[in-house]
Amino acid sequence: MHWNYRLVNTPSENGGEDWFELKEVYYNEDNSLMGYADPCLGTETVAGIPDLAGYFAAAFAAPPLHENDFKSATVRPEPNEDEEGDWRFPWGIGDAESGD
Repeated sequence: MHWNYRLVNTPSENGGEDWFELKEVYYNEDNSLMGYADPCLGTETVAGIPDLAGYFAAAFAAPPLHENDFKSATVRPEPNEDEEGDWRFPWGIGDAESGD
């Protein structure tokens, strides 16, 4: 699994109207979309800020994804033991059994 920052259009979070947000997007080993989460917008040191800016610039340069692009995702990534995550999937948080 790997991830990057991407813009994701999430109209379901805005009454059906377009709503673009910067998200952490997670990918399966075959680069298919797995899911997305709200991004971590911080870093451990001030020296890490330029790295974040570079990641964000790459996200803005890529075409936006749409929440419907995640409809075929079937696996819910599990956060690390020391990591809390608000994992978001089109079929609802925590429902890893189906893509409905």
